[in-house]
Amino acid sequence: MIKQQRKDNKNVVTSSIEHVENLTAIISSLENSDDNQFTNNLVKQLVNYIESDLPIFNSNYREIISNICDTFNAPTGFYIPSVLTAISTAIGKDVTIQDCRGVKEKAVLYMCIVGSSGVGKTPAIKWCLKPIQDINAKHRKAYEQAKTEAEKNEIEFTENRKSLFITDATIEALISNLEHSKGILYFRDEIIGWLKDMNKYRSSGSDDLLFMQMWNSNDTISMERKTQSIFIENPYLNVLGSTQPKRLGEFTKNGASESGFFQRILFTYPDAKIEDRTNKKENKELKKFYSNLITKTYDDCRSFENEITLQLSKNGNNMITNFVNNFIKKQQRLFRRNDLLIEILSKLETYILRFTLIFEVMDTDEINWTKDVSEKSIIKAISTVIYFYYYSQKIIHTNEQNSIYENTSDRIIHSLLSKHIAKGITFSKAEAIRVVKGQTSAVTLNKHLKHTGKFLYEDLGGGKYQIL
Repeated sequence: MIKQQRKDNKNVVTSSIEHVENLTAIISSLENSDDNQFTNNLVKQLVNYIESDLPIFNSNYREIISNICDTFNAPTGFYIPSVLTAISTAIGKDVTIQDCRGVKEKAVLYMCIVGSSGVGKTPAIKWCLKPIQDINAKHRKAYEQAKTEAEKNEIEFTENRKSLFITDATIEALISNLEHSKGILYFRDEIIGWLKDMNKYRSSGSDDLLFMQMWNSNDTISMERKTQSIFIENPYLNVLGSTQPKRLGEFTKNGASESGFFQRILFTYPDAKIEDRTNKKENKELKKFYSNLITKTYDDCRSFENEITLQLSKNGNNMITNFVNNFIKKQQRLFRRNDLLIEILSKLETYILRFTLIFEVMDTDEINWTKDVSEKSIIKAISTVIYFYYYSQKIIHTNEQNSIYENTSDRIIHSLLSKHIAKGITFSKAEAIRVVKGQTSAVTLNKHLKHTGKFLYEDLGGGKYQIL
């Protein structure tokens, strides 16, 4: 079992109040930190805390996620984004949130889970999305029955089928479904397929723009193409999929990062390895309980005649403003030469309200949600944003390394040297040979240091190097 995913009774006995207090303490320390190394350590501490104890979820979801992770021997980092996406899809477009500036957001999420083959990504996602699929199947069956009944009685049938769950669709079909739906989850097991489908239409130059506008969630989209006119009022689209580390570079090809498309995607990339299968039985009662939770959220959020908007209290607005100024803006100034990370941080600021909405709905039983949003939901949202910020940095670093390596040998050598020699420590070529001995030859090592060394190491002269 992956060490950081160890499950015990702590998830049950630690109260939600204690978890929120712990999260608040970490956030406060981050906001007051001027030491970048200390900040990085705190962020990593928060990520470990979220993945081990699941403090952003209430006791019901903590128990469900802990149990299913233990059953399938998989990291919680696969289940956290999947459960959040299921809840977000159940919420739909009729429930929104607004801050004191008048900025309004829906719970729209674009998510990608990163992991090597065989580590359990797909089973995790499918388990979490099953309630959404079931709701979709139920609606499809009802639609077909109503259509058959109308045809049988020779009555004109004008009802539009409302999809909730799509695994593949042309742009035209997706648009048609969005026009008649209060929310759609677009799931791609290998999310690179989503990018390639967009590339089919790149000659028109508008498909990535279309998905970016959908992410904005409050836009009325009106686009003219040679083949069709596109008009979608108030669309609500969630996207969830997975990919392998070696394919991450495809997210930034063809100007995807330059357009701002890549920056809107939230990634998780937990440490994971291929684990032995166990014969632990699935807890069917918990599975049914999870399905009931998602279904209740779906039913509740579609029971309103008009859109309902949750409001932040004065203190809630101050909490978000303080975090944005004392963490996000501070990080943007620190990495002022890294345009990509600065843009990602800007999108993460937008996600604060979206996650606040998700946690408020998740933790509130009252159907009308008439009170101000709780500070607890804001703390959880800020913590979740920090969680995804950590993984955005990991994705950027992985992309940079992937672009540097000329071949598999480069990857193996640099991984071995980084594992055995700390940054800033001087090492000789002879020491490097001893580290990689048995994995590659001295000749290959020399080529590695010569061709990729300037990107990965500082050449101190005389056969001495330091890892950058």
